[in-house]
Parts: sequence; structure tokens; C-alpha cells
Amino acid sequence: MRIGAIGIDSSHTPVFTKAINALHKEGKTKCQVTAFWDPGTHEWQHPAGPEQSKKDVAKWREDTIAEGARQVDSLDALLGQVDGVMVLNINGHRHLELAIGPIAKGMPTYIDKPLTCSIDQAKALLASFMRDRLKGYRWGRKEMCKRHCSYLSAYIHFGHISTVYVALKVGR
Repeated sequence: MRIGAIGIDSSHTPVFTKAINALHKEGKTKCQVTAFWDPGTHEWQHPAGPEQSKKDVAKWREDTIAEGARQVDSLDALLGQVDGVMVLNINGHRHLELAIGPIAKGMPTYIDKPLTCSIDQAKALLASFMRDRLKGYRWGRKEMCKRHCSYLSAYIHFGHISTVYVALKVGR
């Protein structure tokens, strides 16, 4: 499975790329991070100031490329080259915006913490699951590659969205 990363303003992009690609090289996973897209707005704020923030982002980009992922110019280009994505942008307020495209395409989509920064955005992500994936959930929920998982488990576990809310919405 070819995985794409969205966002380069977090150390998670090179770290996740290195870990996943190492497992792939060892034959422990079929997943491999092959590409990443930089949405352009870098929100990482280093305590030493903006110049250090720029250096950090440049280093994370360099490290991600060194681990075998190549940078693409657009989200559409990324989605055309991968089977699933990781939304790793540092600030959760952009996660809905960055995840909605791959979710709508039915792609496995991991969203880094926090899921979102508002309950309305978390509800919008649930609505996208209900619209785009719920129909096959009964048969495909345990098979990530079948693209019918909700991908909400971690967010339910950590309290980002309530199981009661999910059950009430899905039950309608």
C-alpha cells in the first residue's frame, strides 16, 4: 500500500516515514510512504523564533525525501499516486480541510492528533464517513484496505468525539 503524507510542518512526517519504510524494507508491512504534499502554510513555531522554525521545516522536508518519499505539487497529484494518506499537519484546525478529499475518495485516512480543534469539525468528519463509507462498514470494518473503516477508534478513545453521539448519528 502506497501511503502519502499531507503536511511537512511537523517532525511526524519524517519520523512516520522512516518508521513505516523501515518496516517495509524488513518485510513486516506492505505499506510504504512514497510521497508527500506540502500545503504551504507552516504553523510550526519554534521557541527560538521564525528563522529556526523555517530551518526545522526544511530539515523535516530533507529527512522525508532521504527516507524515500518524493514531494508532489498538489493534493490531487498526491491522491493520484497513493492508496492511503496520513494528515500530519501540525495544527488540528486544518485537519478537516486536508482530510476531506481523501475521505471522499474512499481512501484510508489517518489524521494525526488532534483529530480537529472543534466539535463541529469532528462532526463533519463523522458525516463524511457516514456518507462515503457507512454502506460497506458491516462487511469491511475489519479490513482497512476495503475502505469501509470509520477510522474513529483513536478519536473515540481519547474523547475527541463521543460514542453516544456517533451511535445516535449512525442510528438515524
